[in-house]
Amino acid sequence: MTDSRIALGVEYDGTNYFGFQKQKSTSETVQGHLDASISKVADHEVKTFCSGRTDAGVHAFMQVIHFDSNANRSESEWIRGVNSYLPKSIRIIWSKKVDSSFHARFSAINRSYLYNILNSQTPSALWADRSLYVPHRLSINNMRLGAKYLLGEHDFSSFRGSSCQSKTPIRDMKDIKIYKNKDFISVELRANAFLLHMVRIIIGTLLMAGKKEITPKEVDKILRLKDRTFAGKTVKSSGLFFIGPQYPQKYKIPKYTNLDKDIFDLCLTSVNRFCIQKHGIYQVQVTAINLEPINLQKDLFLFSEHKEKSIDHVIDRINQKFGNLMLRPARLCNELESPDVISPSWRPFGHKKSL
Repeated sequence: MTDSRIALGVEYDGTNYFGFQKQKSTSETVQGHLDASISKVADHEVKTFCSGRTDAGVHAFMQVIHFDSNANRSESEWIRGVNSYLPKSIRIIWSKKVDSSFHARFSAINRSYLYNILNSQTPSALWADRSLYVPHRLSINNMRLGAKYLLGEHDFSSFRGSSCQSKTPIRDMKDIKIYKNKDFISVELRANAFLLHMVRIIIGTLLMAGKKEITPKEVDKILRLKDRTFAGKTVKSSGLFFIGPQYPQKYKIPKYTNLDKDIFDLCLTSVNRFCIQKHGIYQVQVTAINLEPINLQKDLFLFSEHKEKSIDHVIDRINQKFGNLMLRPARLCNELESPDVISPSWRPFGHKKSL
């Protein structure tokens, strides 16, 4: 049987692991557990390839891996089967058969990381292994101003770990976002690739600006010096999360997001499916309940877009005649306790009841 290439999305808590990459000296690596668990489900030895290797203690929202296998398994069988062998701190969140040209590492065009900083007077027991505790009051404005100098393509030698084996220190920093939620400051970075410890050294340098030990302009000076000794400390790994990679659209790899804009665009697309543009919307409420991992929840009606719109039209006509929510498409999930309300005040097509 011909081998197929399978891609998996992996979420993990890196607290108790010696990094992602498999090592001869220990079995406690994320890749070590993945290779062993996938091999059991495939019934043959499997070697995985990842989108980006993470250090000891670093977590991941969506690491992407791929492997080749001749085993005949469905997407849900790969997910449930592998998860049954993995420790609870590592989870497969989606599975997808991909083209043989796909490579988890070399096909990626961007990678994103998130770093959490707890900026409060007292440390947290719950977030000790998922954030950096900084009691000193930080200036977010200074951190944001300093981060602007790092955008674009630069030689990031000043932010490169001493044991980095990359052939070039040139990286293209696409975006850096810094935002605050109560006592937490989160820094989100997106680049084509990252050097060893690059994110953690950048965070250490931005903290210097936040503490007003240096001016934001000095971040630019540190960058141009191309000398590691002038940058900030390498902050601890436990506050670092690998958000995930980005791939060309042709591969249709799921993309992890926690961005408000992405969620808004998704909701807007869903609302527009009801063809209500001409009737206006003055309030929309979106509620997500009991979210399921991708590939585990699908419509039972897997039609083309034209047939899907026809089904929606028929359902609307039946509900209009016999009462709201008399008929809804069946889904592979538990019945919601509350109706799928789009908006309690929205009344399309003259309806007096909400959908």
